[in-house]
Amino acid sequence: MKCYFLSVLVMAVVFVGCNNDDVTPEMPVPVLGPKLRSATTHFLGKNGFRPGDKNIFTYDEYGRLSVKEYSTYDIVSQKFNLFSVTRFTYESNKLKTTDEIISGVQRQITHYAYTGDKLTKMVRNGEGVNTEVTIQYLPGDTIQAFYQHTNGRSFTYVFHAPQGNIRYEKTINDSHTLSSVVTNEFDGHINPYSLLGYTDILFSNLSKSNKVKTESAYYTNLPNSVPTTYDYTYNDDGLPLVQTITYKSYPSQSVETKMMVVFEY
Repeated sequence: MKCYFLSVLVMAVVFVGCNNDDVTPEMPVPVLGPKLRSATTHFLGKNGFRPGDKNIFTYDEYGRLSVKEYSTYDIVSQKFNLFSVTRFTYESNKLKTTDEIISGVQRQITHYAYTGDKLTKMVRNGEGVNTEVTIQYLPGDTIQAFYQHTNGRSFTYVFHAPQGNIRYEKTINDSHTLSSVVTNEFDGHINPYSLLGYTDILFSNLSKSNKVKTESAYYTNLPNSVPTTYDYTYNDDGLPLVQTITYKSYPSQSVETKMMVVFEY
């Protein structure tokens, strides 16, 4: 029996398996390790934290993410209502499509294309504006993603990700003007979203570790608030059970609020 180790940077996931004589390159490589089962968001109000939304994740027999169910919380009925369902398909051990049905009627499909082992294009087709993302790998652990929308708008997202963590990121709008600059600091623990094993269209699952601090500057389209610090409660395996994010108003930072995410594995 011959064992092997395969690491794909852009997928932000590690695959480990053993190669028997009857295994062919077309057969899925089992994805071992812990699995994120759900992530529930809670927002801070006058009476403490209340539920906001929830993602439930289901995996196939090879340990690959197969279904994501997103629900929003109704404060009147005090229950979660299913809002969207996303299904994942694979080809040659790589993610091929994500197919999202929103409110049972709207459909949004994202297609993934690769050059070798590297993700080089994502195309999202929906009922409104379609988006094509072209990805380039630059020297020094830097990735550039160009977003082209069918309404004629575009922007460029550039990030520096040494050791698989996005430590520096900037956005340039279609007027070639710098829109934002963000720097992040990380701990040494596993980011639960990286366990999902795929790159979403905004690269929010990419970083392998958890953010502990964010500093941001916006020059166009100023946000109302921005995340500043992140606190965690970990289990015995070093995985976060609870993430608490502190937001401050931008740019004054005079108003503070918090959001809490509870993870299940």
